[in-house]
Amino acid sequence: NQQAVVEASGHREEVVKELLIIQDKLPVLVHEAYCIVVWRTKVLPKLIKNSEISATFFIYTVLYHELVAVSLLETVLYHESSCESLGEIVLDLIDYCVYAVTQLIALCHAGLHQKIIDPKEELKTVDELANQQNEITFNVGIKAITILSYLSDKIASLSVSVARRLTQTHDVPCLLSELLSLRPWLRRIKSFEKFIDGKWMAVEGDEILKVVKTEAQTWFCLRSIIFHRETFENYEINSFRQRELGKCSGLLNESLLDQLPPLCELKQFLCTLQ
Repeated sequence: NQQAVVEASGHREEVVKELLIIQDKLPVLVHEAYCIVVWRTKVLPKLIKNSEISATFFIYTVLYHELVAVSLLETVLYHESSCESLGEIVLDLIDYCVYAVTQLIALCHAGLHQKIIDPKEELKTVDELANQQNEITFNVGIKAITILSYLSDKIASLSVSVARRLTQTHDVPCLLSELLSLRPWLRRIKSFEKFIDGKWMAVEGDEILKVVKTEAQTWFCLRSIIFHRETFENYEINSFRQRELGKCSGLLNESLLDQLPPLCELKQFLCTLQ
């Protein structure tokens, strides 16, 4: 029955988590993700320029490897013990996630997440490869939001350097503010669609206002950073940050607050900040 399936799934997740922690494989996953980033930014452009590529399957498998590594990290980092087992490599993971979210924002500004490819359309190899890269970049960026949300929620149990990394090295609150303004999990082609469980699904009526998982995690990540003493003490509010964070107060409407009541105090803080 359904309950047995859920319990079996939870048991498998726990086993995977324990194996990755015991065998110290979480830093390996972070390293693998970085390797693919370097490969696709430094090697792939030269490969496309200097070679005649007739098929994209091999390149796609390399790019997809990054998504697999990030997906595993997203699955296990829900648990506090997994976050603690990262050690100092957590700083590298934050750097990676910020990079991935920045790429997601760039993708949305270009409107590429709203581009739909007709399966019957015959594309050039280079164009097909570009579409595959955009798809993976989008998915990795969405998962990076989740990872940042998990890490920010567990700041108290991580090293002090994590708080500085989120606020001084990277301006993650302003990055999240931009994400919330862009809403990459929502698009309108012929009708409204939301990104739910890794795929775009058509929504209508009240479903359009319903908060999806990624949207909720973005809000809770912002809330955790602002209300954690370890992070906010390292975050100086200047005029730019006041303006960027202030944009979020207008997004906290009644429908959103009804679905996510803990955000009420965040709205009060943002209104006071303005």
